[in-house]
Amino acid sequence: MPDIGLSPSVLLIALLALGYGALFHLWRGHRWSDLILWFLAALVGLVAGQLLGYALGLTIGRLGETDILLGTLLAWPCMLAASWLKG
Repeated sequence: MPDIGLSPSVLLIALLALGYGALFHLWRGHRWSDLILWFLAALVGLVAGQLLGYALGLTIGRLGETDILLGTLLAWPCMLAASWLKG
């Protein structure tokens, strides 16, 4: 069986998305299905922040290879946009 390793950056982004989604759910969520939506929106924002950080060559707010600052700055507006679109 092949050894499938999980990159620390991928794991950190997934954990941050889960944490941000849970915090947003405590603030704005009503149903359990909302938690999945907030998690996915936070994940989109964190991945977009990671890609933007690489494209711009930013090194501030990084933990290893993970651009936490820019990802966080994009995750919360993504969750707010998802909340607004949900109605």
